[in-house]
Amino acid sequence: KCEGLGSTTLNPYQFVSASTCSKSAFPVELSFGNGVRVSGEKSWFMFENVDFGNDGSDIFEISLYSPEDTVSFSVWNLLEGKNIGDFTYSAKTKWEIYQKNTFHFDKHLFGVQTISFEFNSSLSFEGFVFKKGVKAFSKLYAVEAIFITGDSFVKTDNAIEKIGNNVTLDFDNMDFGSRNPEKLIICGHASVDNSIQLVINSEKEDIRCTFNFEKTNDYEEKEFLLPDFSGLTTVSFIFLPGSQFDFKWFRFE
Repeated sequence: KCEGLGSTTLNPYQFVSASTCSKSAFPVELSFGNGVRVSGEKSWFMFENVDFGNDGSDIFEISLYSPEDTVSFSVWNLLEGKNIGDFTYSAKTKWEIYQKNTFHFDKHLFGVQTISFEFNSSLSFEGFVFKKGVKAFSKLYAVEAIFITGDSFVKTDNAIEKIGNNVTLDFDNMDFGSRNPEKLIICGHASVDNSIQLVINSEKEDIRCTFNFEKTNDYEEKEFLLPDFSGLTTVSFIFLPGSQFDFKWFRFE
């Protein structure tokens, strides 16, 4: 099996060779071009201490060679014990030539994680690389909040639902640089008209805005104009008395 490298972190924004995995289902057999050979049995390759940083990523590119034109595989976040994506790689086979496909996760990976790639086909796995995101301008799910406080809410896989009075969601390390976002898009479901307070905390100033998210029958996207702000911030959503809200995601543009 692969041998670990202690506490050394992996940079996912530079190409990571499959042969540097920390653990694997079977003893690693090197293939051509520094890739690893995958048998037809259920095989997985674990990469520990992968540091996605504060901005994180939800896009990765994988490099494979397969005698078949399509290959199904899965990616796991082992710290959470969750399958975070089932994918189908597709490329017309070229003899012993690695080809790349790009895929998107539903949610971002942040900080130091342990991920695993799982295959059920005979192929050669060269490696992978992630595209670094800009957290402040990414689509962020409510469940990705660093802190959620309050007495009345339910956390599901993809949303914070049944939000009641005085619930706060905090998102840190939101670095807008020199760019001023013009609007905020919120995807939510409001059982009644809801007042949502947006708080932007930075070293320079604190900005507070209150938005009215009108009643909807289901999840809808609504846009709200913003005052000028920039730089490194913490963003908080505060749900005021009378709230009955399901919060899926938001994005600054």
